[in-house]
Amino acid sequence: YKKTIDGAVRFLRGQNSGVIKGLQQQMADAAEAMRFEKAARFRDQLKALESMRARQKVVFDDEIDRDVLGLARADDEACCSVLEVREGRLLGKKHHFLGGVMESSNEDVFSAFMQQFYLQNDFVPSQIHLPVQLADADELASWLSAKAEGRVELATPQRGAKAQMLEMAERNAAQMLAERSHKREMRRDRVPQSVYALQRDLQLDTLPRRIEGIDISTFQGAHSVGSLVCFIDGQAKRSQYRYFKIKDLEQPNDYASIYQVVHRRFRGLHERGEAFPDLLLIDGGKGQLASAVGALRELGIDNQPVLGIAKRFEEVFLPGEAQPRILPKTSASLRQLQTLRDEAHRFALKNHRDQRAKSTLTSTLDHIPGIGPKKRNALLRAFGSVKRIAATPLEEITAIPGFSQKQAGELLAYLNGSRYDQGKTAASDAAQQDTDT
Repeated sequence: YKKTIDGAVRFLRGQNSGVIKGLQQQMADAAEAMRFEKAARFRDQLKALESMRARQKVVFDDEIDRDVLGLARADDEACCSVLEVREGRLLGKKHHFLGGVMESSNEDVFSAFMQQFYLQNDFVPSQIHLPVQLADADELASWLSAKAEGRVELATPQRGAKAQMLEMAERNAAQMLAERSHKREMRRDRVPQSVYALQRDLQLDTLPRRIEGIDISTFQGAHSVGSLVCFIDGQAKRSQYRYFKIKDLEQPNDYASIYQVVHRRFRGLHERGEAFPDLLLIDGGKGQLASAVGALRELGIDNQPVLGIAKRFEEVFLPGEAQPRILPKTSASLRQLQTLRDEAHRFALKNHRDQRAKSTLTSTLDHIPGIGPKKRNALLRAFGSVKRIAATPLEEITAIPGFSQKQAGELLAYLNGSRYDQGKTAASDAAQQDTDT
């Protein structure tokens, strides 16, 4: 059994000659012993191996095992191609993609790739051909030789069949990189069915590939925040999310907040000369939708597709329609709207909590003598909350530029409801030093 497994491993590694010679000897031995059925099985195995071997292209006259490496690059991405030549025959091709190579030389890319590639492979051939000479070639050769338990040579052929094989490896890498780029472009241009369903169910003139959603978050009448999320071809584009602090409202007003966010958003797009979204979604019913439409009309925008979606019954409201549209609960278009609405709500809550936390910290620190805007902001960046500051050791606060030991102690005393005694602290420190000594 072990001999069979060892033969299979040698064959998969491309060491065909030894396997074939072994089978020929076994067939001859079986025939001599007049075990003709066993000899016939060896004969059939030999035919299968020879048939498979015949399909492998002969690229070198010698029977040395070697890998031929090629490289292709495009912007910040690269593809390394490996042609596996075993006993002079092209056994297979492998390719690997690498990112973040913009600042790296070809030599650096090959060196990093070889270390990763051969670390993950059990078999290392006796020769590795590269189109460039590596600065760490000796170190790599020593490591590969130890791994292969035999001498491994790194070579850079300049002419003949070996140089032609290097060119083939580079062409193969360039082709794989081009195919990868083409597939990426195809995926980028592919519009999901839910977007087409949305156009159909809402009877929109334009396919809503870019949809923006707006939601308002308010807590106890303070810190109102408007969020704007963006989906392109059904996928969230977080780099284009925005949030708006609601201004000049004395009390919570969802309608006025929607009006303000829509007005500020579309006025900014117009001033910057940027395209409007294919569809604008408002989290809310008739009232919120009316506020959004009012803001658009104030800006002279009459042809912007906009809708409101009410969460209770998932009703879709459109301008000029008295009754809501009821989309099937299982429809792809409704799921797309729900996903965008929920994402807008999540983003609004997140930013609202951030604003509230900053305000709580600011209002608390404003009552502490000696804590101005710069030190307050430094504390906010370092610790994030009053609770964390109160639990922070004195020496961590004094590590912040501008904070003396006295001021840090007074800050902690204020937050913890105690009185800071600098002399006592100094005495305690001295006692601690005596104890340590």
